Amino acid sequence: MRPGCDQSEDVMKRNHTLSWIWKAHGVGAIGDNNESILSEALHIKWCKLRAHTSQWAKEVELLQEEMRRVTEFLSWNAAWWEEQAVHRTGLTTAEWEGMQGYARCQAAMWRAMRDRFLALWSVVPVLLQLPSPVAP
Repeated sequence: MRPGCDQSEDVMKRNHTLSWIWKAHGVGAIGDNNESILSEALHIKWCKLRAHTSQWAKEVELLQEEMRRVTEFLSWNAAWWEEQAVHRTGLTTAEWEGMQGYARCQAAMWRAMRDRFLALWSVVPVLLQLPSPVAP
C-alpha cells in the first residue's frame, strides 16, 4: 500500500475508465529517457489536479452543510424567542406587554436574518450546476 492512497472499500469497488493520461505513450518525448521523465511529470501533474478537484468538491459539500445548519439555527432561535414571550409569569401588564414586544422583535430579527441568508444563498445551487471553466 502506498502512503497517501485512499484504500477505503468504497473507492476500491468503483469501476472507473482510465484517463487518457495513463494510456498515452511517448507524449512529446525526444528520446527514451526524456519520454519517461515527461510521462511521469504528466502523471504527477494529473494526480495533483485530481486531488485538488476532490478537495474542492469536499469544500463545496461542507459549505452547503454549514449553510443548512446556519438557517436551521436561525429558525430555532426565532422559535425560542417566541416561546419566551409566553413563558414569563408574575409580570405586571406593562412588563408582560414589554416582554411580548421584545420577544416578538427578537424573533422577527432572527427570521429576517434567516430569510436574508436564504435569499443570498439561493444562487448557490444554480452556480453549482454551471459547467466547469476548465475543459475536462
